[in-house]
Amino acid sequence: MYSGKKGAKTRPDLDYFLPKSLYPYFSMSIYNLIPACKVCNSSFKGQIDFDYEKNINPYEEALDTNLMNFSYLPDDFTSAVGLEPKDLQVVLDYHSEKKDYARLKNNCDIFAIDTLYQNHTDVVSNILKKHYVFNDTYKEIIRTTYPGLFSSTYEVDKMLYETIEKQEVKNAILGKLKYDIKTQLDGTCP
Repeated sequence: MYSGKKGAKTRPDLDYFLPKSLYPYFSMSIYNLIPACKVCNSSFKGQIDFDYEKNINPYEEALDTNLMNFSYLPDDFTSAVGLEPKDLQVVLDYHSEKKDYARLKNNCDIFAIDTLYQNHTDVVSNILKKHYVFNDTYKEIIRTTYPGLFSSTYEVDKMLYETIEKQEVKNAILGKLKYDIKTQLDGTCP
């Protein structure tokens, strides 16, 4: 919660996962409240009724599963490195063979995830450039030059790329996007 001016506060909207009009007893349960930004809550979800058969509750089922992965186009790493963010495209790859695919796709369609993430091509571009510039040799030089500062190469990665571990995805801003792009890049060589 942000408190700027004296007495002024801001907080996320709290959305009812199960609509209070259909489930009035759940309207009093903190477990039925999902923090959401005003745009997502008012403009996208609005009065759409969510339920456990059609939708995924992000607090009960992690969205960082392999139901979907972010990637980028062009998918040729070396072609993508020199591109401006406006020339990149964030791609959401759904795994339709997975059990909860339809529920996740329904959530993503309601919140226009495919479209909204096109606003984050700058993040993908920065990760690509850092991966290209800060190769394994460079990372080892940093780690050994400052022996007391970094205990592992992972710590160097965390500083350079804002690398996060899978269990940290849900707590990081754009965590799933950053995790998926970095994971994809770890299979390539600059």
